[in-house]
Amino acid sequence: GGFDRTSYINFLNDRDQTETEFTQWLQDDLTFLAMSDGLASNVQAPQGLTELLAVFSEERRRIAYIVMQAGDLPEAVEPPSEEELREFYDAQTSMMLQPERRGFSVIAVRPEDFIHQVTISDEELENQYLAQQSRFTSPGTRTYEQFAFADEATARQALGRLLGGEDPQTVVATFNGRQLPTETNLRSAISSIDLATAVFDTPVDVWNGPIQAANGQWIIVRTTDDIPGETTPLEDVADTLRAEITEYKSSRLYADSFDLIDDAVGSGGTIHEIAEMISSPVYTFPPVDERGFTRQGRRVGALLEIEGALELGFQLYPDEMSFREDGGDTQYIIRLDDTVASYLPEFEEMRDELYDVVFAQKRQAAVTEYAEAMMERINGGSFLNAEAQQLDLEADRPPMAVARSSGPQIGFPPEVMARIFGSELDQAFSIPLQRGYFI
Repeated sequence: GGFDRTSYINFLNDRDQTETEFTQWLQDDLTFLAMSDGLASNVQAPQGLTELLAVFSEERRRIAYIVMQAGDLPEAVEPPSEEELREFYDAQTSMMLQPERRGFSVIAVRPEDFIHQVTISDEELENQYLAQQSRFTSPGTRTYEQFAFADEATARQALGRLLGGEDPQTVVATFNGRQLPTETNLRSAISSIDLATAVFDTPVDVWNGPIQAANGQWIIVRTTDDIPGETTPLEDVADTLRAEITEYKSSRLYADSFDLIDDAVGSGGTIHEIAEMISSPVYTFPPVDERGFTRQGRRVGALLEIEGALELGFQLYPDEMSFREDGGDTQYIIRLDDTVASYLPEFEEMRDELYDVVFAQKRQAAVTEYAEAMMERINGGSFLNAEAQQLDLEADRPPMAVARSSGPQIGFPPEVMARIFGSELDQAFSIPLQRGYFI
């Protein structure tokens, strides 16, 4: 959740880079990305720059390489001695200081905890289906007839006559109107919003209008038939309705439980007595630091998932229990059970971890020393094939020439690709990897 200086230094050590070298590499990489993203966004760039980018992107190189690890060395690396372990321990005491850790007990209540309490009768399911029947019915169609008139005033006069009950054909002839073809459509199939509203929002056999058409004429419309869409049977949507009703009811039970939890907390009982009163389990967590990690480096995700619980836990006094707290989708109570003060572990407690770290450093140092000597020999006239044979390895040659964009496809990290395209022809180079060297 934040910048950790120790992890950063370990990262640089794994890459065998100084902070300055890594920063420069990162700046170069970001510069190239900014330039290429700008060109890809159709920003007008000088011709010289676009030509340079084309050459840069299309360049291909053929390579030969080996990946050397500690297990490939001619002589096995000696395990660290007791003296080496103690020297490392004495030199790195500040790195080994353990932070304060706290153990907690938690009651956590979520809406899904009440699902098992929800019951839904067949009658309730059917009532919900009937109440939402329009949701499960496909859109219907309407059949409608239309009369067109030359102007709005004429159309309004004709509408008045039609609403008064006069014969439609007589009205059309009287006002020089024109009868349009009768149509049957879905609402979504009518391009004019005003016409669709008049057809679908007016009762059947009632004239409506006037509505101006795209050609300038004025339309009077009457729906003559309403054809409902097909309704999906209850049995086909029962599972969906049941799941929705269950979610709603469990959410209501969850909200209703707030008062019960508050009353239980106010009773002054222990956290286990409160848990019994509200029928909820108590979750106990081992001591963790403020990031949620145990002494063994295990991340306690269940505690971190409760919004704000860990932060609140580090504000409690010994044996103190919180009130009901709102953790987003969780209501919780947290109790501080145990506090492990910050301390420096004794050598014997750290011995196994020290052994692993020092041994890994010795192996990496041995690989580095051998790689540097190999580079001197190659630069002095030796060949990569010959050096590989000394380690019972074989130099690998990708069958296709590689491009700058080939790294992800062939599994090469960015720093390797950068050196491949930053080196002269027949120039050897080495790149430290996490467990060896790329040469």
